Amino acid sequence: MLDAIGPETAIVAVPQCHWTDGTVVDLVTLGERCRETGAALVVDATQSAGAMPLNLDAVQPDFVIATGYKWLFCPYPFGFLYAAPQHRTGRPLEGHSFHRAGARQSEGRMGYIREYEPGARRYDMGERANFIHIPMALAALDQLGAWGVEAIATSLRPLTETIAREAESRG
Repeated sequence: MLDAIGPETAIVAVPQCHWTDGTVVDLVTLGERCRETGAALVVDATQSAGAMPLNLDAVQPDFVIATGYKWLFCPYPFGFLYAAPQHRTGRPLEGHSFHRAGARQSEGRMGYIREYEPGARRYDMGERANFIHIPMALAALDQLGAWGVEAIATSLRPLTETIAREAESRG
């Protein structure tokens, strides 16, 4: 994969681990290569967020995305985005009024505001207010934090090693 990334590469989008066989991608080395060539690194952590540690300082991804319904234990409609600091002033794909600065403090019609919300919130979906699912997601993430991702990974490791051995022995 590293040899395929060159000056003509704009974006490298990879999972932290592959969904079919669990192969772990060396994101630190991949991130270094992306920075060398000027390519953006997008990590799809859907299969790993909550079950495998991800060191953002070491990897230095441009974006990390993950659905919430897998290892993050959130309700189905949730997805999460991390945007590196250099991308937190970008223009979102959707120009909804909820992305605009001050939208959360406004009551009623607020007119047209050109400035977007600060940080990655500008990339949220429109109509993000999902009043029943938000408390559920917060409770799930609190529980995940209490257990600890490293502890979850440590607990899962012998199970996945056993599954891998059995699968290999069966061809």
